[in-house]
Amino acid sequence: MEYMRSGTARLLSVVDDTTIGFWDWVLAGIVLVTGYTALLVVAWGFIGHSYNEGPLSFLIIGGADNARGIALLQTAVAFAFYTSLLPVVAISLSFLGLNVAGIVAPGRKPMWHLVAKTAILVFVFITALGFVEIWIYYNPDDVEFDPLPFRAFGYLPAIMLFIAFQATTEELFFRGFVIQLIGRWTKSWFIILISVTALFLFFHLANPEIEIFGWFAYLHYILAGLLFTGVALVTGRLEYSIGLHIGWNWNLLIFDTRSAEALDLYYGVGAIVYTGDLSVATIDALSFVLIHIVLFLFCLLIHFRYVEPKAL
Repeated sequence: MEYMRSGTARLLSVVDDTTIGFWDWVLAGIVLVTGYTALLVVAWGFIGHSYNEGPLSFLIIGGADNARGIALLQTAVAFAFYTSLLPVVAISLSFLGLNVAGIVAPGRKPMWHLVAKTAILVFVFITALGFVEIWIYYNPDDVEFDPLPFRAFGYLPAIMLFIAFQATTEELFFRGFVIQLIGRWTKSWFIILISVTALFLFFHLANPEIEIFGWFAYLHYILAGLLFTGVALVTGRLEYSIGLHIGWNWNLLIFDTRSAEALDLYYGVGAIVYTGDLSVATIDALSFVLIHIVLFLFCLLIHFRYVEPKAL
């Protein structure tokens, strides 16, 4: 608990309450909401709610029958949306006297290589466990890879870069802006942890997984929110949560889309499709909880064994 309290205090120390007042937070919030809304309206104009029915898309790709054009357009627009949203978040933070480096590693130099290493290790770990899970819990004969023919693997590096921007933007918002905002009213790490996790779940309720996987999707977002926020609070920096988020979404991009309705999720190159019963067993959920605990302990081990001693 002492590590959690000290890490939380380090994160919250980045905002100077003696110079940043109520109206600074109001202006930062207005910039964030206005920028997000404007970008969302423009993105909807191109790709629409269903990713291929936007009013402007027909002017570019010639209609909904152009599958390859739809894929390229939705990816380009999504990439532009998140790359544009990143500076919106940065500008919003500037009203609080913050910059991206300051919010990622308060009082210290950001370790971007730590983000990359964490993302790669998490991706490999989750992917390996996914195949083990298929072998143990499911009939391997009912599992197949369903590629989208107009999304070759040469397309993958660009999408992985897009996912990196997307996950980084989300982390700067949830573990950056939101933690700092809640921290103005309470310094309790527990209240911050629960509040940020609840907001993280709320903002993901419109995702396709909620309808497809039901309670398991709720469990996924709750555990992910607890993991990302908990790691940030205990370490006092955001490199781990950014890396965790990127690595997890990379796995979803390639391997974890298991039904036809979700093939477009994360704009992937295809999907691992399970043609058998998609019901989620209790043992499957318990293994999911265990994975999050292992990832949390892994980040703590790396931080306090290797990273923190060098920073002192």
